[in-house]
Amino acid sequence: MDAALALYFPGVDGIEAVAVLAKAMTYASCFVAAGGVFFLRLFQSHLGDSEQAAIRHTCIVAAALCIGLSAMRIAIMNCQLSGEWSDAFDARMTRMVLASAEGLSTEWRVVGLALLLTMRYPRVRNGFLWLPLLGGLMATLSFSVVGHAAALAAASGAAAQCLISTHLLAVAFWLGALGPLHRLSKQKDLARVAALMLEFGKMASIVVAVLIAAGVLLLWQLLGKPEELWQSVYGHLILAKLAGVALLLSLAGINKLRLTPLLRTGDTSAIVVLQKTIVAEMVVAGLILLSTAALTTVTGPPVLD
Repeated sequence: MDAALALYFPGVDGIEAVAVLAKAMTYASCFVAAGGVFFLRLFQSHLGDSEQAAIRHTCIVAAALCIGLSAMRIAIMNCQLSGEWSDAFDARMTRMVLASAEGLSTEWRVVGLALLLTMRYPRVRNGFLWLPLLGGLMATLSFSVVGHAAALAAASGAAAQCLISTHLLAVAFWLGALGPLHRLSKQKDLARVAALMLEFGKMASIVVAVLIAAGVLLLWQLLGKPEELWQSVYGHLILAKLAGVALLLSLAGINKLRLTPLLRTGDTSAIVVLQKTIVAEMVVAGLILLSTAALTTVTGPPVLD
């Protein structure tokens, strides 16, 4: 990864490469944790006790991982500031990072994930999830106060901030659902799988429409002019990300329009294909998050230059 970044971005070193990877993993673990809570809240009536327990376990593990990654990213940002690995735990630099927007974002995320971790307690589960749900919202929206989109929001006002927040929540909903859907696709009751996929497909159609609309409006503001898509490094990364999104939408379309109707007829071969397409969605989603991390680490949008 270091060599690939250095080839495309002259001057990018090992610290920047690690920063991109750590940020992508932070995105992924946060969205898995928060999105899993959203999924559990929205589709609880379709889930058995063991399935709910499995989703809770995944959310808890992902939240704990994200807290660790968030702390590690503070050390990495120290190294980015100085250009030296030896300054990872420098107290002065740590205070500087914590006083910045990155520090605020990390604090929001860690507090949100700590609230999410309360779902391991039976009293919280039985009263259902308002604390974990609030935590998931906080963790997801923590990314809205930092980065290029946040800088745009600071310059453009509340409308841009609403777009960012909406986009992030839609991403968390979609990506957080992939793990639970894959797990549920392995059980033998095709009718129940089909019912859940049908219900998810209806809601996902709305979420995807919102995701695309918010993403397009944000992209338009960040680029400034369309030709920046092919004239800037930022635009090239955006095109790679858009290709990944198009592939992700295609896979989701296959699930909704082709495989779900087959499941409703009892076609057992459809369940195998469904499992493979969901795994493919996970892989593509990971690549999209990696490209997003690169976008926000090693380059910047033309409109903010």
